[in-house]
Amino acid sequence: MKDFIVYYLKQNLNIIAQRSYVHENGFYKIVLDKSSTHQLRLHIWNDDFKNDENIHNHRFHFVSELLIGKYKEEIYQKSEYGEEFYTYNYEPSNELSYSLKKIDNIKICKEKTLEHFQGDTISRNASMFHRVIPMTSEVVSLFLTTGNISNNCMVLNEKPINQFIEARTMTDAEIQYLVKNYLKIEL
Repeated sequence: MKDFIVYYLKQNLNIIAQRSYVHENGFYKIVLDKSSTHQLRLHIWNDDFKNDENIHNHRFHFVSELLIGKYKEEIYQKSEYGEEFYTYNYEPSNELSYSLKKIDNIKICKEKTLEHFQGDTISRNASMFHRVIPMTSEVVSLFLTTGNISNNCMVLNEKPINQFIEARTMTDAEIQYLVKNYLKIEL
């Protein structure tokens, strides 16, 4: 797996840095490869950020392999008997910014909580609502998406949230530091 990641990083480090950023949900999002049919990226959670991940679904189906650490995944479903959450449509402006358009709140309830460990592979449908909570100080996953099947998705939170997000791109040096320290890869 490391050879695969090294291949992408060595071929395109500067391009990868330009499309990678710190995600609002508290992890580094390193986009290794991107096309209209898929996106391949690393997600790295550590103690650099407060993890306050929103409940959300996705614009795409995905599969993720947990390379380092472990996390809890809370799965939610819509329910008239559930708790009401502030609800937003995620609307991308470009690769690094998006807005959250407030829509009618929905009620959801937690269906189950799963624990995922290093080596686990997780596959999710775009419409599934979930939230990831790291259980170790370092968590790394390799994340592969399909192309978008929808133009937007929903973000839910217990309280109102910032409705315009603009991320800062990462530098080559930041990515080199992260892959060296977490994946033990020298570039």
